[in-house]
Amino acid sequence: MKEEIYMQQQALSNKTYEFDFAFSFAGEDRELVSCIKDQLEAKGYRVLYDYTYQAQLVGRDLYQILRDVYRNLGKFVVCYISDAYVQKKWTNLEFTAVKERFLDTFFAEGFLIPILIDNASILKDVPSFIGFYNHIDIDKTV
Repeated sequence: MKEEIYMQQQALSNKTYEFDFAFSFAGEDRELVSCIKDQLEAKGYRVLYDYTYQAQLVGRDLYQILRDVYRNLGKFVVCYISDAYVQKKWTNLEFTAVKERFLDTFFAEGFLIPILIDNASILKDVPSFIGFYNHIDIDKTV
């Protein structure tokens, strides 16, 4: 069993991802997240940001696509957690995919980057061993 888990972890570490970062955020935080996205892209990172891929999403089953994105396509999933984040249907769906990814990888893959905005609290479903970042300003967050 231990060897099987090790082999799965090795396969994940060698995996090629379509995006360096997949962003999950509430619409109320779009302005902030867009600024961060722009700076990361200027540094050469590939960022999944919904508005950039609107044409590819039109008419598609967003439930399935978003699950795939957050489980498989982003090397890192960046959750911008605000008071609005916990109340939204789509961010809850996205975070469900994050939880599924934790289970798929036996909690071994260091992919989640939770960023707290304003006075938001860490989500109760984020494992206690995951470090988080308190957003102060855009340059520091980037």
